[in-house]
Amino acid sequence: RHQVGTYLGGSVKSGLEAAYTYGLEYTYNLYPRLAVGAYYGFSGGDYNAEGGGIPVLLGVTEEFKLRAAVGVERDLFGEDKALFRLGGQYDVRFGPGYVSPAAWIDFVNHQEIVFFGLMAGMRF
Repeated sequence: RHQVGTYLGGSVKSGLEAAYTYGLEYTYNLYPRLAVGAYYGFSGGDYNAEGGGIPVLLGVTEEFKLRAAVGVERDLFGEDKALFRLGGQYDVRFGPGYVSPAAWIDFVNHQEIVFFGLMAGMRF
C-alpha cells in the first residue's frame, strides 16, 4: 500500500528555459487504483525552483497512471506560487520495485513547465 520513490529528468519552462529536475515522492494506496501522497522537487539550470505538493494518482490500468497535484513552487527569489500538475506515468515492475517513464505539466503563475524523465522506487 505504501510507495516511496525518486524522480530525475529534465524540465522546460514556457518553452525557453531548461533545467534538470529531481525529487522525492511518497504515496499511499487508498484503493487498488487510487493513491494520494506528498512530493518535494527541485529544478536547477536556466531557472531554479523548489516545491512540494499533494499528488493524487488514478490507475487507468495496473501499469498506466494519471496524476494530478496541487502544491506550491518557490522561486530563486523566495516567492511562493500556487502550482497545479497534470500528467502520467507507466510503471515497469520488478518484485517490490518499479521504474516508470513519466511526464507532466505544471501550471504556475500563468506559465507551463513540462517535465519528462524517470521515476524509480519501492512498494511495501
